[in-house]
Amino acid sequence: MTTTTLICAGGSGTRVLEAVLHLCAAGLGPDMLRTFVIDPDGTNGNVTQTKTLVDRYRECHEAFGEESPFFRTKLDLMRNPQGLRVWNPVNGRQPFGAVLNYQGLSEQQKDVAHLFFTQDELEMEMNVGFRGHPALGAAALSLMPLYRNDPL
Repeated sequence: MTTTTLICAGGSGTRVLEAVLHLCAAGLGPDMLRTFVIDPDGTNGNVTQTKTLVDRYRECHEAFGEESPFFRTKLDLMRNPQGLRVWNPVNGRQPFGAVLNYQGLSEQQKDVAHLFFTQDELEMEMNVGFRGHPALGAAALSLMPLYRNDPL
């Protein structure tokens, strides 16, 4: 049995998952697809739409069975019976600078941070995600092992 893992980051990642699910529905997917979403914006419409699509795909998979050429890919939602798992790597009530521990940086480290991020980005609250700033998401995710040990 071939298992493919798909980790989807943000709204663009959930759109990729939608496309992959459509391929799976057409019988062009792997035997098993393990997937979850990383998105700090819980109100993201793409995530809501994709959760619905995952639920409908699962219903069709049950109805068609694994012997059918359609909907044959089994979904592994990482032991989440409620459906698609969405993980938020940041506390939405804090600005991005707090995620970076900007105040705890030395002056030289702050200068380096300013090479990569604008003042507006450092002050941007995380309550609706990274707002199309992939560099912020990448930085936040790379720092996660330093600050906390959250299980998915």
